[in-house]
Amino acid sequence: RWVFKLREGLGWRETGVTMSPIDRPSLIGLGRDPKTALIWRPSENGAQLLQEVSLTDGKQTAALLDQFPDALIYDPRNHNLIGYGKTVGDTSPYTFFNPADQDAWETVRASFPGQRVTLRSWSEDRNKVVVRVDSPTDGPAFALVDLTARSARWIGTEYPGLKAGDIGKVLALRYPAKDGLELSGYVTLPPGARPANLPLVVLPHGGPAVRDTAGFDWWAQALASRGYAVLQVNYRGSSGFGRDFMERGFGEWGRKMQSDL
Repeated sequence: RWVFKLREGLGWRETGVTMSPIDRPSLIGLGRDPKTALIWRPSENGAQLLQEVSLTDGKQTAALLDQFPDALIYDPRNHNLIGYGKTVGDTSPYTFFNPADQDAWETVRASFPGQRVTLRSWSEDRNKVVVRVDSPTDGPAFALVDLTARSARWIGTEYPGLKAGDIGKVLALRYPAKDGLELSGYVTLPPGARPANLPLVVLPHGGPAVRDTAGFDWWAQALASRGYAVLQVNYRGSSGFGRDFMERGFGEWGRKMQSDL
């Protein structure tokens, strides 16, 4: 039994209760304004909900999200929630609640076409943004974008000494599991190698309720640099593909999860 209480005078007032035998609710931070808090909690049907709770009367809003996002984005000045990032397929878009914030981010992202761009830091006025830019040919590096001056400059690479010729090509993959369930994953090839008759390393992610993505993976690239093809599979039970796909993994540890691999 998990209880949400609000300060009232010299004591506390109970304003919400969640009954959950396994997963516990989590207080994440401020909501979209200073008078709300953000709570991640299990629902009665087993789903997970991201909700705002009023810090005035304890009332809960309708769920903002029914799956936990890859990133929650906060205003650097007042720490209110302004958006979130969620991987969809092979891309990781950001969604901002304010259309002006969305337009600003799209301007930043458009500065690096064909590359995966993630937010790392920004100034309080949000006019200067530090981003991680993951290039499929050059690897990851950091850049500073000035929205006022409409300029961008490189800060430095994440892996000093890594050259374009050191990076193996990453291919997206889809295939049916033994029972017909469609799975997705990625194959990293050794740099410069002909993609045939290669020794293969299968590299499963942990979790299991997480997932692999299409970006630079130093584990996969390190193994590929030694001549191996590397296969990463988002087997059943992985997150990011909907509640049904995750539930397909319930009770399948050592069974269908492994046959997916």
